[in-house]
Amino acid sequence: MKKSHEIVIILISCALQVFAVFQLQQSSELAGMPPEWFPQFLFLTLLSVLLTSGFLFLRHDRQKITLVFLNTIILILKSYPTGELLTMDIVLITSMFLPVLLFLERPGGLLISIIILSVFMAFQGSDQVWDTEKAALSPLNFFFLLTFGLSLILLLHIISNQSDNNKNLVKRNAQLRSAIEELARANISFQEYAAGISEQSKMLERKRIAHDIHDSIGYNMMNIKMMMDACLTMTRDDWDELIETLQHTRAQALTGLQDARGSLRSLAEIEKNSDFGLRALKKLTIAFSNSTGVEVALNYGSIPWSFDPEIDYILYHMVQEGMTNSLCHGNADKISITIGMNPNRVNISIEDNGSGASEIEKGLGITGMIERIERKGGKFLARNTSTGFEISADIPLPGTDA
Repeated sequence: MKKSHEIVIILISCALQVFAVFQLQQSSELAGMPPEWFPQFLFLTLLSVLLTSGFLFLRHDRQKITLVFLNTIILILKSYPTGELLTMDIVLITSMFLPVLLFLERPGGLLISIIILSVFMAFQGSDQVWDTEKAALSPLNFFFLLTFGLSLILLLHIISNQSDNNKNLVKRNAQLRSAIEELARANISFQEYAAGISEQSKMLERKRIAHDIHDSIGYNMMNIKMMMDACLTMTRDDWDELIETLQHTRAQALTGLQDARGSLRSLAEIEKNSDFGLRALKKLTIAFSNSTGVEVALNYGSIPWSFDPEIDYILYHMVQEGMTNSLCHGNADKISITIGMNPNRVNISIEDNGSGASEIEKGLGITGMIERIERKGGKFLARNTSTGFEISADIPLPGTDA
């Protein structure tokens, strides 16, 4: 599919050639020409329009140069008999240079345009045409036409170069956007990996503490049982020994209690430093914003730090997927995340200022998100907004009706 600006250039070139027909028709010089010349001029114009349209369908420069060569011959045949029709000459060379300079690769297009102008100017002298003396362009008109042609070539060459620079800039922006997308996904993958390693480390620490509690309490309880058994065998005559044994039992129980408290304190510290619920979301959004430069606002009211493991998981991955899609597909630079709840449900909305989506494609990320939400009895919505794109979900809280 051709770009719209290429089609516009061809249409302008063809329109100028048609305009030259009306110029000739209104010219007083047409009366001094044979009657068959005007139909021939129309035929040459139609042929030139068809050749000019061919620029849209040819890929290789050699094929385009062939069209330029044929069009140059037609240009000379159309302008040669018309004498001092300066305005028509200007229109014809403009229609010729537009496709040449904007469709041929540099510097070939510039060189070919200069050659065409040189050949065109060489045929502007006086000559015998249809047994009639064709007047040459006056020196002033000749100089004006030459200056106009060179200025037009230079201007179109500058425009063409600028167009190429813009294309390269767009290409580089696309490459940069692709690199940012890869970095964003790599950053998220790294966060998931780091979170997994951290959680695995905490799980191992929990198991170690559980073993410590088991070993400590088991050892202390066994000692207390043995000392209590010894007390049961003592008589009144063993009163001093009984008191001493009870004191040892009390000390053993106190040691066991202190060991248990220490282990539980370590376990509580692990849970305190664990990332789940809002704490995990805050870390996620800050890391995403720092790595991509996207402004992320996390808004929440009076809600608990955590709901339950499954809802925490859904919210985390919905925010993760939503931010990635806003950056990669919507080219957004601002994202607003709002989390709220009523007595029975938790609501989340992720809205950006990106380009939106003409059609919502449900990839693996969104499909998995929808499935998890629906398993909890929730609802998922994705839609375009006046400022960008929004995804939202409404999830029932544990122990409530969906």
